[in-house]
Amino acid sequence: MCGPLSRFVGGKRSACKCMTLRTFTIFWLTIFTLVSLFELVAGSYLTSARQMVDTILEKLREIAFNAGTESVADYYYEVLQASFGTVWRAGTCLTVMRGLVDLGGAAVGIYGVWAKKSWALYTFLGFNVVHFAIDFILFIAAMSVVNTLYIGWFYP
Repeated sequence: MCGPLSRFVGGKRSACKCMTLRTFTIFWLTIFTLVSLFELVAGSYLTSARQMVDTILEKLREIAFNAGTESVADYYYEVLQASFGTVWRAGTCLTVMRGLVDLGGAAVGIYGVWAKKSWALYTFLGFNVVHFAIDFILFIAAMSVVNTLYIGWFYP
């Protein structure tokens, strides 16, 4: 395991020139586990905060009613409700599923460090690579949604 990993983070005996590879792996596993637990909590919070989003949408609808005609207010409310509803449900599901998958990956990584199994550490490393790719794709998708909402709101 030290060979391939050491090419990215340092020499065979040190990671980032300041700690051993085992210490680096344990440090990274700790961060990975904390982030996965945070994702589970965040997903649960997103589910419970749905009422706040509905309240915000209702207030936006009232503002639109006061500013213009009812048909314009209904149109914008429906657009925002559909957009935010879809984004909210997808974000909640993705966050919770990501937390569960990350906890599984962390368990495999902890097993690999504990039992000194290289296949488990490679699997954990694979989890990190896949998650980087997923995060990049989700970032691009989120930017597209924000761009679409911006254009739809200001340039109908």
